[in-house]
Amino acid sequence: MCARQLLSTLLLLCFSLVSPAQTYTPYIHVDQFGYLPQGQKTAVFSNPVEGFDAAEEYIPSSQIQVVDAASGEVVFTGQPSAWNGGAVDEQSGNQVWQMDFSALTQTGTFYVYDPDQNLRSAEFEISPVVYNAVLNRALKAFYYERCGTPKEAQYAGAAWQDAACHLADTACRSILAPDDATLEQDLSGGWHGSDVYFRSVNAAWHPVHLLLSAYMRRPELWSDNIGIPESGNGLPDILDEVKWELDWLMKMQQPDGSVLMKVSKVGWSGESPPSADDLPRFYGPPQSSATRCFSSMMAHAAVVFAERPEPEWQAYADTLVARAEAAWFWVAAHPGYSTYDDAGFDNSESEIEQYEQDAALTLAALYLYAATGSGLYKSFFEFRYTDLDPVNWYYWYPWEGVIQDALLFYLDLPDATPSVESTIRESFVEAMEQNNEDLLQAWLEQRGAYLAYLPEYSWLGNLTALNTARLYTQALQYGMDTLQYAADYRSAAEAYLHYLHGMNPLNKAFVSNMAAYGAENSCREVFHYWFYDQTPWDNAETSDFGPPPGFVVSGPNQYYEPDESYGGTISPPQFQPPMKSYLDWNTDWPENSWYVSLVDLEMQAAYVRLLTEFAGTDALATSVSNPKAKAESALFSLYPNPVTSSETFVKWEQNPPPVRNWRLYDASAHLLHVLPAGSPERIALPENLPAGLYVVEAVDAAGMVLGRGYFVGM
Repeated sequence: MCARQLLSTLLLLCFSLVSPAQTYTPYIHVDQFGYLPQGQKTAVFSNPVEGFDAAEEYIPSSQIQVVDAASGEVVFTGQPSAWNGGAVDEQSGNQVWQMDFSALTQTGTFYVYDPDQNLRSAEFEISPVVYNAVLNRALKAFYYERCGTPKEAQYAGAAWQDAACHLADTACRSILAPDDATLEQDLSGGWHGSDVYFRSVNAAWHPVHLLLSAYMRRPELWSDNIGIPESGNGLPDILDEVKWELDWLMKMQQPDGSVLMKVSKVGWSGESPPSADDLPRFYGPPQSSATRCFSSMMAHAAVVFAERPEPEWQAYADTLVARAEAAWFWVAAHPGYSTYDDAGFDNSESEIEQYEQDAALTLAALYLYAATGSGLYKSFFEFRYTDLDPVNWYYWYPWEGVIQDALLFYLDLPDATPSVESTIRESFVEAMEQNNEDLLQAWLEQRGAYLAYLPEYSWLGNLTALNTARLYTQALQYGMDTLQYAADYRSAAEAYLHYLHGMNPLNKAFVSNMAAYGAENSCREVFHYWFYDQTPWDNAETSDFGPPPGFVVSGPNQYYEPDESYGGTISPPQFQPPMKSYLDWNTDWPENSWYVSLVDLEMQAAYVRLLTEFAGTDALATSVSNPKAKAESALFSLYPNPVTSSETFVKWEQNPPPVRNWRLYDASAHLLHVLPAGSPERIALPENLPAGLYVVEAVDAAGMVLGRGYFVGM
């Protein structure tokens, strides 16, 4: 090679490689874990104008590069474009620029680089499995919440090993009779809540359903090796984890089918680690709300476990069905609502509103229908589904994930009633594209400077972000794209994930202690009584261990205030633009850090649910993997329903067949009456039927059952 050629080659290398001495800046924002090769990729650049960092300044250069971290090679060059003409974003207090580099599909580790100012972003990976490790850590967070079992080092890691906690729960007493040993019950097991380690049936409703929905979405995704005691038993670890909670829930069910409300100590205190938390705990009495929620969880789980090929888990599914039906028929015999006031306890309220109690029973009917094929349950669901907010209002809020998952699950049943299916689809489409202006309209208008738009930032705001992203994935999954915006649905869903992983004005990945998994600036502290202030698990950088990896935190809260007794302000989070209303800290009352740094099982399950869409693949999964309902379906329905008189009318799906008589059963399947059929379209009922749920069978002259229906007597 001649000298001139050698010089040219060296000059080319100098211009195409980047100096290793760049300075990291928190004002170039990326998903710190990374991106899918074919996914949406955007870098966001911030110039602080308002808020705690307003004294800083960063104006991105006209040419921005993406650099291969291993080789130093420049693999992409682009120009940042000013958001909204350079206006200050009110939610962040920043001027913002964006640069799309989705054209980069090469796999590897990279960073975004401003060559004129020698500033770089956090490193990130591009890979089709970039979120797999993150998903495994998010799921394993539930293992650390297990009650009554040791956290052994081989599973928990040496930093988070702990002896078994709350062993006295094997002889738990009633809060209403704490001195009566004859009422002791074994209520050990289950998952802790983050506050005072209490366990509530109603609090389990969201995480159990969300984890089951995550599994049903992509059964093939889930491994049996995330490092929990059950790993390697042939059952995906996500189902092992759910089963841990289901087995505790079954302990909460009483012989008559009712379900106890909660297990908790009396007050708010909590010790670290959980094995040191030795104050006595008590159970709250059975309540209708807990029984309704229990029935829906058991039925949903039965649908999932029945699809497993192993006889062991099919038998377990049968047990779940029996438990769900026992709870269902208890509610039918006790049709009122519960208004539990946590009498005897002085901590987290565990009661839910009447709407949620109705919704839980409606979902129980849906999943019981899918599990048993009984037309009784299908009729109940189809009679009540229009009372669910998404259908009633044609407005799908981003905080009813369990209900929305159930409505969309109905669409995949093989004998879904066309009119019901049409109504559910119509309500979803109108909400996404018209009625809820904070969804597709906000995305198309580029309302979010950091792409993932939320109208406000409040307590558990990251749950809202997760649910918003899930709605976008479901719009794509179920073909709700009437306006031909499928690509926008996908990009919007990814944008919310990127927001949670660092593409935000705080440059913070809102997940705990994930530096070893790729997030250079993840949350160092979370509010949890185990990983509490001034414990060895307080801070990922300054304490002995920090919290375990993988817990998602509540996030910025523009409404945060400390307790009045604090006597001052804490800024941040106070007096900041909404997206900067956050502090990475975990102190208790009166600072009340839980309003931004709380970890929560519903939010954790929602995170697992969203990651399911992106893990282990280079695109959003498009197959629908919902179990099918069994073949039987009711041939008639009854109206009016509820029944307030001594007769009810029959609406047949086809021409009425000859009916010889009607068999009337109570909610416990006891035959009450055999009623003559004067007409196949009218039933004369006995006088003074007690309030409750009743089942009617139509029987022909040969004694064959033509169909079943139900009514609620008032």
